[in-house]
Amino acid sequence: MAFEETKSKAKAKVASWYAETRKLEAELTGAKAKLKALQASDKLVDKIGDIPLIGEHTEFIQQQMDAYVAEAQADVDSTEAELLVVRSKLETAKTAKEAVDNVSDTVDNVKDGWNQMSADASAKISETADSVSDSAKKSSKKAQKKVKGN
Repeated sequence: MAFEETKSKAKAKVASWYAETRKLEAELTGAKAKLKALQASDKLVDKIGDIPLIGEHTEFIQQQMDAYVAEAQADVDSTEAELLVVRSKLETAKTAKEAVDNVSDTVDNVKDGWNQMSADASAKISETADSVSDSAKKSSKKAQKKVKGN
């Protein structure tokens, strides 16, 4: 029973890290889309800044867009880093689960072997006991015949 509980916990850990991986992959996709949109907007603001008379009034907007792009890039970078950590934990959990499964299988094989060996030994002991009993009966009959004959 202890192995079944351990196997269940290992399986749950793998499922948990897999779910976290999928969640972060979705977050990363969204963060990259946001970054791409902000970078496109930043380029547009830069082009507007090149227009005479209008451009001189867009410096604040350009600075704000640069800040948004930097923030979005930081979000992408941190999500990628977190995803790497979670993927590593997922692989570790998978390896641990495989080890638990292998140990459990080995224990099951040992139990099966022990049970088979015990059954074989019991059968041999029973055969030997029957043989000894038969020999004893034959010897007893011979002894009784000798006693009656004398």
